[in-house]
Amino acid sequence: MSNLRQILMVYIAYATDNNGRFPEHIHLAEEYLIDDSVFVSPYDQKHLLDFDKMTKPGWYQYGSYWFLSTDQVTFDSDVEATSVVLAYRTPREGFDLYIVGFFDGSVQALDEKEFDALMSRQVFLRNAE
Repeated sequence: MSNLRQILMVYIAYATDNNGRFPEHIHLAEEYLIDDSVFVSPYDQKHLLDFDKMTKPGWYQYGSYWFLSTDQVTFDSDVEATSVVLAYRTPREGFDLYIVGFFDGSVQALDEKEFDALMSRQVFLRNAE
């Protein structure tokens, strides 16, 4: 949870310095990190940070975490910040919770049912550019 909270703080610091716009990819905000080891969960055996792919619409994986790709994404102003997921870590063997980071910088551990319900309610709008 600490790693994900640090990553969210990087997103928020980047947005503060860039007129409220979040980075399109975490690589753009790495200058805000002292150590990129936060991208590897302590529950993972492999420490590969070059793993980066988009396999789900609007999401990409980097290290142990999934990130909302914020290129051309705007958030509905009526949506509560605690309901918008910016990043999460999927469960690993022996650890059955999703670690979820929200738009407001908070982090929670959710079981699969709670996570699925939250993700089904995700609200973000893509600009039609």
